Amino acid sequence: MSPKLDQELRKQWQQRDEHGEPRKPVRRDEEQFLAEVAAGTFISGVDMPFRVFDVPEPRGSAKKIRRNLWRFYTRKITKKPLFSAKTGAAGSKLYGFHLRYLEILQMEKAWYNKLLVPAWNIHAHRAWLEHKKALTQAFNDLKKAKTPEEKEAAEKKFDQVREPFSKRLIAAFDPVMHGKGELIAARVELSIDLSKHPKALAKGVRISPSQRLDLGDWLLREAQDYLMDLSLRRRVKPPFAEEEDLLFVAR
Repeated sequence: MSPKLDQELRKQWQQRDEHGEPRKPVRRDEEQFLAEVAAGTFISGVDMPFRVFDVPEPRGSAKKIRRNLWRFYTRKITKKPLFSAKTGAAGSKLYGFHLRYLEILQMEKAWYNKLLVPAWNIHAHRAWLEHKKALTQAFNDLKKAKTPEEKEAAEKKFDQVREPFSKRLIAAFDPVMHGKGELIAARVELSIDLSKHPKALAKGVRISPSQRLDLGDWLLREAQDYLMDLSLRRRVKPPFAEEEDLLFVAR
């Protein structure tokens, strides 16, 4: 995380309870905070069970470090399950409960590959390449304007150039937004069921509440923030401007 995002999330944690409601700032539980960041980055928008382990200090060659980490994972972490034996017992009403997290991961992957990647890499990126020259020129003219008359004329020109570009971006990301509906519903349903069935969890496991930290769908949020900044004439270069900004398909 960037230092700026780290500070924002720490402030959110102190000022929000587990339901995302405002509260008087409290002393931060660092272990709980880090777990919530990790859980929310892994699967956003759903309550997650977690355990925290201290990773061994890396020593020796890269090969030795990998071997030691794998030994630590197989001998320590995998011996401490997140879910109770009931989730693996055939006939139990909690049988397969843990697999619902896998289902959400698969839904996330399908949404990302089929909707977000094409919107970002193809439609939005191509729109920028086609409008880049005119937008950049209009934006530079706006920054150079000094008198009120010059500023008014430059703002009008920028808005004229921006409007068709913004429409293309909105059209590109609308299907991405609409495609989130089923995924959000599945996240909420799983979080509710987790609260109803505490026996699905192994003893000593804690919960990362999804509503406290704003970690979900950060790429989509970047696009939305850009559209807002563009409408307010704050910036012109989008987060999908360069080849290196394009997304990889999730395998």
